[in-house]
Amino acid sequence: MTERTVRIAAGIFAPTPGWESLLEQTGIDWFPVTDLRTITPELCTLVICNTELDPHEMDALRAYATTGGAVIFTSAAESVLRTAGTRSSITSLPPAVRHDHWFTDVLDLHGPAWVFKDGSLVQSGPIGKGMISYFGADVETVFTSEASTRKAFYAERKHLPHERTALRTRMPLRQMFLSHIGYLHHQRHLPFVHKWFYPRDSRSIFTFRIDSDKGTREEIEEIYALSEQYSVPTTWFLDVKSHEAWLERFRSFGGQEIAVHCYDHVIHPSSLLNRENFERALMLLKKHGIDAAGIAAPTGAWRHSVGTAIRDLGFEYSSEFSYDYDDLPSFPRLNGVRSESVQLPVHPTCIGTMRRERMGHDEMVRYFIRVTDRALALREPVCLYHHPGHRTNSVFEEVFQYIRSTGVGMMTYREYAAWWKRRDAARIQCTWSGGVLRCSSSDVPQDQFLRIMFPDGSETITAPNAAIDTGALERTTAPVLPAVPLDIMRTRQWRPAHLLQNVLDWWITTTE
Repeated sequence: MTERTVRIAAGIFAPTPGWESLLEQTGIDWFPVTDLRTITPELCTLVICNTELDPHEMDALRAYATTGGAVIFTSAAESVLRTAGTRSSITSLPPAVRHDHWFTDVLDLHGPAWVFKDGSLVQSGPIGKGMISYFGADVETVFTSEASTRKAFYAERKHLPHERTALRTRMPLRQMFLSHIGYLHHQRHLPFVHKWFYPRDSRSIFTFRIDSDKGTREEIEEIYALSEQYSVPTTWFLDVKSHEAWLERFRSFGGQEIAVHCYDHVIHPSSLLNRENFERALMLLKKHGIDAAGIAAPTGAWRHSVGTAIRDLGFEYSSEFSYDYDDLPSFPRLNGVRSESVQLPVHPTCIGTMRRERMGHDEMVRYFIRVTDRALALREPVCLYHHPGHRTNSVFEEVFQYIRSTGVGMMTYREYAAWWKRRDAARIQCTWSGGVLRCSSSDVPQDQFLRIMFPDGSETITAPNAAIDTGALERTTAPVLPAVPLDIMRTRQWRPAHLLQNVLDWWITTTE
């Protein structure tokens, strides 16, 4: 008997901006479903139903699942989810590890979601030869959100550092979704395949950025020397007005990247005013022979008027933690249209935020090392930042030493953005039959690999060759998830200091 050939891919009914963003980020092969009558378990191993269906479509989808497919009904398929769960308003959920999904950080939803009988946002089970799943989180709202708020970040102390960041968290929702679709494949004895997140089989990458915020020449030279000493390819986001008299010095920063922070350190409600501010900085850098490809807006602020200005000026990338943080890159949607300025998230806590809480040198070092260790254990990117005026550079000397000891690769922001765009453009279609994964591809860079996750819990990261005999591959066990602090939800407790800092930030930005 000949074993059937199946395409490891997802079909989706309504590829809305939020779902497109999530699917791009995960790197799964996907396509829009236009005619349910043509969908078979051989054509795709997963169908995402993110819209309401008529009875005939429901019958066709049930037939697809019972003959070996897997169906995820999302929060948009309200009439289906109503039969299995309860609609609730959820602010935040603690990390969870369950048999069919996991996520390792606080999941901030701030909106409606569907909760099922075990208190989870996910419920799944077999139907015939296939699987049916209910996914209660509102992907569209989370992945298109532009809202921000002040949050604390975990440390082993009473008072936690805090920063104004994205209100809703994409990273844990992406972890939940990716782990769940892996489970749905494994329950049918299929591997799950997606484009890997880093060049070749690297487990992560490290980036380091400087927001120069009124830094003096002496302060900047200190950090430049430190970066050179440890061969860290730092990206400098310049507050151009503060360095206007000596911009030519930055042109000689070999091995490091110069980018835009602003001319005036302010964010306007108007897209036009933001554009004028960013463009003035861009033109001054160009006048001094510096080709700036990217930007990090002042105070990490993101809103529609910022994104529009960044897009209109043609920046290759931007990095604002009010859009996203501690996550993989993604392409923002502006009025539902994808911006080609890729967003590169960063960890939002810096030395300045820790100094506000009177954290000492050793506490700061432990904090950054903990952030690094967790990211590496989860194979998430390690992206840190600093300000020259905060000094305390001995903290980053120890952090750089530690980073180098891990062997993780380093990139400038421009390099990272360029690689992620090549990943995004790569088209890899995989079919599975008899233990052999066959790949057809186009526009695939040599350092773009695939991650293959097997039902027995093993996995491998390998080049997308035309025919991969998975029985001959060297496999590893999936990494053990790091422990989550029992008091992690302290990070979502409001403190009067948060309000005070919001007022101070407002006063500073309106009086500069």
